Formats: sequence, structure tokens, C-alpha cells
Amino acid sequence: MREVFDRNQADRRKRLQEIQALREQTGGELRKSTVDWAKIDGLIEQVTRLRGEAQKENLRAILALESQLTPQQRDKLH
Repeated sequence: MREVFDRNQADRRKRLQEIQALREQTGGELRKSTVDWAKIDGLIEQVTRLRGEAQKENLRAILALESQLTPQQRDKLH
């Protein structure tokens, strides 16, 4: 089971760093005297895409582990 989490840990960490960088860019855009809403919209869409990818990856990891769980553990998972 551990290898499933380890395998995806680097991807998860990278994705979180990308989300943080995009949030910082969004904040920087909002602090400008003239706000470029098109740029902000694009940044928000990138964050949304990355969060969606993270959710999908989490579910894939859960499903990969599910076959190794006992029936009681599966019940707790769902």
C-alpha cells in the first residue's frame, strides 16, 4: 500500500506548489492599480484544473488500494 502513496507523493507535492504559485500570482494581480480580469480568470481556471487533477489522482489511489483492504476497512473508506 505504501508504494501507491509514495509513487504519487511527488506529483501531489508539485501540484500543491503550482496551486500556491498561482494563488500568489492572483493576489499580485489583485494588488495592481488596474486589475486584469482576463488574467485573473485564467489563473483561477488553472487552479481549478489542478484541483480537479488532484481529486482524480486521490480517487485513483484509493481505488488502487481498495483491493488490498479488508471488508471492514472498505466500509470505513466509503
